[in-house]
Amino acid sequence: MFSSHSRTYFWHICVPPKGEFHSRAPQYAAPPDNVATDRCDVTAAGASRPRIVEHPDDVLVARNEPATLNCKADGDPAPTITWYRDGHAVTTADDNPLSHRMLLPTGQLFFLRVVQTDADGPPAARRSDVGRYYCKATDPVTGSSVVSRTASLSVAGQSTGRIAAEQGVVQSYSLGGAYI
Repeated sequence: MFSSHSRTYFWHICVPPKGEFHSRAPQYAAPPDNVATDRCDVTAAGASRPRIVEHPDDVLVARNEPATLNCKADGDPAPTITWYRDGHAVTTADDNPLSHRMLLPTGQLFFLRVVQTDADGPPAARRSDVGRYYCKATDPVTGSSVVSRTASLSVAGQSTGRIAAEQGVVQSYSLGGAYI
């Protein structure tokens, strides 16, 4: 609010969700105390919602070998990429320096080595990267997001037999000296 020639003017300024302040009065770095502000969704001129431009594809990899799941997204501002496995956020080296998974600057999920432990082992020792993955691109200002298609990460030689059959792998078994 300000006064000029015995008139009182009220200002109302919209503050985007992350608290950035935008005003036509460039001399203010933050809203003056006498200015009413609210939270609102703002899309700047030329800004665009995030969109996935490269979806991840299914990957079959040998145990303890590296693998990469691709995800590329466009938007203005550049969206933040988050990966999910079986509906749960994936822990990467950004979250835990001991993680064998890395979120690359391009949005790809890189595995230094794909982990697949024995399903017959004790529950505490069971670890696996096998699963259904998708990426989520989020606008860091508005919070709007989009989700990619889902892709499978599978380990070659899994005991399911399905993967071996799909890859044309033939296994032999010994029965009393005769091989089948």
